[in-house]
Amino acid sequence: MSICRAIGVSPEWLLSGVESRRGNDRDYYTIAKSSNMGRLITLYLKIKPVFQGQVIGYMEALSDIEENETYGAYRGSSVSPVER
Repeated sequence: MSICRAIGVSPEWLLSGVESRRGNDRDYYTIAKSSNMGRLITLYLKIKPVFQGQVIGYMEALSDIEENETYGAYRGSSVSPVER
């Protein structure tokens, strides 16, 4: 597009304000506010920074639990997720 060349931007940037990069090497996400993730971020931004840190801690802990359940490796237990 002529206008893109004239101002030195990509068509993606001209239309959205965000430079498009193919693949997973982006360092940002574009998320609809109406999605579950959008709601989560909206609520997260409403709480005090000290609580935001706690939320991050909870999410990291839950992520660790999920990884362990996926591979059937409970900390301190030989019981698999199916048997619990």
